[in-house]
Amino acid sequence: MTQAVGALAYLAYVPEVTWNTTPGTPSLIQLKAGVYGESMGMEIDEHISNSINSKRAVETVRGGNKHFKGSIPIEFAALGLGTLLKHALGPVSTSGAGPYVHVIKRGALAAGMTIEKGFTDLAQYFMFTGCKPEKLSGSVSPSGIFTGSLDFVGGGMTTATSPLDASLTASTHTPFMEHEAVVTEGGSGVTVLGFDFEITNNIDEVLAVGSRVPVALTEGKGDCTGNLTLMFENMTAFNKFLNETATEAKIVFTNGANILEFYFPEIRYIGDAVPKIANAQGVVVPLKFRAIYDTSELTDVKITLTNTESTI
Repeated sequence: MTQAVGALAYLAYVPEVTWNTTPGTPSLIQLKAGVYGESMGMEIDEHISNSINSKRAVETVRGGNKHFKGSIPIEFAALGLGTLLKHALGPVSTSGAGPYVHVIKRGALAAGMTIEKGFTDLAQYFMFTGCKPEKLSGSVSPSGIFTGSLDFVGGGMTTATSPLDASLTASTHTPFMEHEAVVTEGGSGVTVLGFDFEITNNIDEVLAVGSRVPVALTEGKGDCTGNLTLMFENMTAFNKFLNETATEAKIVFTNGANILEFYFPEIRYIGDAVPKIANAQGVVVPLKFRAIYDTSELTDVKITLTNTESTI
């Protein structure tokens, strides 16, 4: 008996022109940035009958609406990920002639994408259509790869014994490392022990009578929160928290000509930022922030990706 193994599986995607419709003769991009632990799936609502039957047992159960969702852990890289960053935040403007500079700001989301999960050893393929990112998260620590995840909501799923595209487009995967990052707070360099963020879209499934699947996905008001952990070297950042002073935060990864920047042009510190005596070692300032709309940048989040791809 043959069992599918993860080492022979893959994830790939293709943008849709019309929501929930895979383009004809699609050219899929292999998602090498995706790492083990993905959870793309389909959940069926359970509806239990309340029938009076004198047997003290459930008479029957019916399946209701189908929900298509899941998370894909990722390693951030310069190539093969830009399209997903665009789908997670909003429109992109591109300049340059190689390297190309892609600037993405919060706005209307793209139509959606089809995500294929392929088990090549069994020749079984799962196609999730109409996928929109509900959340993009990222986290960097003092050691390791810049990692995160993309949480998706979809509109449908089909299965097949052959892939949508037998010749996937694949880029070299070179993830960004923590030592390639520079973090600034308020425009100045700081000693950072940790930086993480979550960019959400508040996707709403539109359910209608007569359909077991969503008839549309609509994005609501976006949000962005994060945590910035600094060494307690002075009162500068803490006083911004104390006085509710707006500031900015930026993290930039550089690997040769490839650059990935997350910029939060206006943030407010929230929660509790009082340094704690946790142990005999160094003391930190734990800063939780929320990004808000900046009237100069016209967004709460700006992603800038510089790479060799002419379009994303």
